[in-house]
Amino acid sequence: MEQLRLLFNTKVLKQKHWRGDLSVATSNEKGVSPKQVMWSFPPQSWCKLNCDGASQGNLGKSGVGGLIRDSAGKVMVAFYEFLELNTSIYPELFVVYWGMQLALDLGLQKLKVEMDASTVLKIIDSTTRGNWKLQHDHSNQKTCRWK
Repeated sequence: MEQLRLLFNTKVLKQKHWRGDLSVATSNEKGVSPKQVMWSFPPQSWCKLNCDGASQGNLGKSGVGGLIRDSAGKVMVAFYEFLELNTSIYPELFVVYWGMQLALDLGLQKLKVEMDASTVLKIIDSTTRGNWKLQHDHSNQKTCRWK
């Protein structure tokens, strides 16, 4: 909460950037403590796909976006798209598929996938089709190697 207020007080974040009650942004209704997340470099000779999808409700306007970086952190490709009405899971599935397809198009052999949709990662993990193998790193990260 203090960091959010600091952003408002220093005019980095303006009221027009936040809709509704400011206290909602830092509420802790489920007893889960906020966790700071930082991007980390992939191992040497690997690339990393960071992606996310979102929808306004379980049937609403949706959008996706992501980027692929090399092991030095240099952005190789960035992508986004606004989608039609979709369920909440579709954009998450679509964005990881699109990102992995872009990685293949770039000729990448080793790719780490990071996203916040654990359901999608479980769906991917249960799939045995395809020309790639998944290995666990963290709960919200998968490591892919193409054969």
